[in-house]
Amino acid sequence: MKISTMIPKRRQWKNWSLLSKLTAIGTLLGFIGLIITIVFSLYPKGVAFSDLDRKREAIKAYDKALKIKPDDHNAWYNKGIALSSLGRKKEAIKAYDKALKIKPDKYEAWYNKGNALSDLGRKKEAIKAYDKALKIKPDDHNAWNNKGIALSGLGRKREAIKAYDKALKIKPDDHDAWNNKGIALSGLGRKKEAIKAYDKALKIKPDKYEAWYNKGNALVHLFGRKGEAIKAYDKALKIRPDDHEVWYSKGNTLVYLGRYEEAIAAYDKALEIKPNNYKVWYRRAGALGQLANDKLLGIKLDDHEVWYSREFAFSDLGRKKEAIRTYDKVLKIKPDDHEVWHSKEFALSDLSRKKEAIRTYDKALKIKPDKYETRYNKGNALIHLGRYEEAIAAYDKALKIKPDKYEAWYNKGNALIHLGRYEEAIVAYDNALKIKPDDHEVWHSRGFALSDLGRYEEAIAAYDNALKIKPDDHEVWHSKGFALSDLGLKREAIKAYDKALKIKPDDHNAWSNKGIALSDLGLKRKAIKAYDNALKIKPDKYETWYNKGNALVHLGRKREAIKAYDKALKIKSDDHEVWYSKGNTLVYLGRYEEAIAAYDKALEIKPDKYKVWYNKGSVFFHLGRQEEAMAAYEKALYFSEKNKSLYSGLIREKIAELKAKMDSVQVSSK
Repeated sequence: MKISTMIPKRRQWKNWSLLSKLTAIGTLLGFIGLIITIVFSLYPKGVAFSDLDRKREAIKAYDKALKIKPDDHNAWYNKGIALSSLGRKKEAIKAYDKALKIKPDKYEAWYNKGNALSDLGRKKEAIKAYDKALKIKPDDHNAWNNKGIALSGLGRKREAIKAYDKALKIKPDDHDAWNNKGIALSGLGRKKEAIKAYDKALKIKPDKYEAWYNKGNALVHLFGRKGEAIKAYDKALKIRPDDHEVWYSKGNTLVYLGRYEEAIAAYDKALEIKPNNYKVWYRRAGALGQLANDKLLGIKLDDHEVWYSREFAFSDLGRKKEAIRTYDKVLKIKPDDHEVWHSKEFALSDLSRKKEAIRTYDKALKIKPDKYETRYNKGNALIHLGRYEEAIAAYDKALKIKPDKYEAWYNKGNALIHLGRYEEAIVAYDNALKIKPDDHEVWHSRGFALSDLGRYEEAIAAYDNALKIKPDDHEVWHSKGFALSDLGLKREAIKAYDKALKIKPDDHNAWSNKGIALSDLGLKRKAIKAYDNALKIKPDKYETWYNKGNALVHLGRKREAIKAYDKALKIKSDDHEVWYSKGNTLVYLGRYEEAIAAYDKALEIKPDKYKVWYNKGSVFFHLGRQEEAMAAYEKALYFSEKNKSLYSGLIREKIAELKAKMDSVQVSSK
């Protein structure tokens, strides 16, 4: 900044006119004010107020001078400088214009007018002013530098770089020009060149914290150089530890590196400096949430079913809760930020606080109803709550906004499956596959829906498509085995289960279902081995104990079968089929009273099970307890007819036989 001065030597002072003295005093006061601004900018407010008073006095002095001599371009110019330093840019421009009207070739006035215009955001006018200054003084590196800043502000980065190059040709050690050139290069995506420019600035002025900060920002965008970015931010913070933006950027970079604890600490530093910075609160919440997720994913889950368990809890719930509290702070500062509402919903969903999450989604949707992600995630939360109809409605709204989002079609299909609407689910899966035909999960789910409709050949074709895309998906091989088994193709089913087990040897479901297929082929010993493998992995799977019991019965190992049934009943005591099978096995062993007790348990759970009534009647018949046998047979007939069972004829024959026997006993007793 150039200031024209008119301060006389001591011996000349007496000869000066009043006008000259006033102008000189104004200039001196203005200059003193400017020096105070620079030197005491970091001092307490009292000093700042004193400085403001000096500037105001200077302006008054200039006004007195201009009243006497209105065509004094220096007075107008220096008044402009004083006004500009007070932030009164529009008035400053008027003062510069007055000076330029009197002296159009005063390049300092053009230059400082450009600065004031640039500060007001009037970049195009600023450039014209700088051009005027440069026409008069083409070797002013400051004017070239500031012209570059104005061009960059208009997005004209390439022209800005040319202006900075002009400045650097005149003054190669201008660290500001190197730094600003780096910013323009970075804006063009030329990050490596930008870093070189920042390095030039730092060679000249190693304590230029802005250059370290900007270098860090450029390094972040270069693959594998985020660690260097952190070092650059640290250099900036060593020079200026109270810059919240640098702490914020450092925090963001640490998040990219997965160093969440350090990122949170960086965000905390930023918030110490600027507590109401909602961006930092928002990012901090995200880091807390991610930290909790990472701890969650670090847990070894041997059974994929655990992921879907309602009882599953995070290993670090405190972090998620802290994240939610942080989002609440952001929303206090900026309550209409739909992105923050959306992120809070996500954290609530992760905490299994689905109902609260849905309320938060609804708040976000009031602010921004056309936000696809919010509607989509609301659907996901509703699915977890078992509110499938509402979930489908949410997905439909999401798809209205973005019909090409296959995930929404896929999850809509899953919700329809839960409602047993398999045909509609298939349509949803087909829409997902139109958009993303290489998604093996969609093919898998489509196969599942077809299988539930009994369309096993089509289901197998869908599973094959999934396996073409991801041949190592053990779940798809397992599902294919199940469909093949339902088609009666037991040997092919076993091959599919073996494929699943080659990929995941600890898949207890595959072992169990392989056992069923082997048992259906009459290979009972092999079936028992398969069941034992399943039970080693998951000893509390009652169905496997039950199936093992059935296989043991067919091998004549009845006592072992009873033990297997008891294991199943210890896990699930309300399974009527297990009680029924245990009762039948006890009959074979001649343990009739225990058999009756087992049948009674089965009938407590399912009173309309006519086969149990029939077998119970047969035990009474065998024991000669004819009246009890008749009562049991009659119950069996009642429920059999109600169920339109073919057993009804057999039961009638048995009742007739028993009635005849009872009648003959009565005759002989006469």
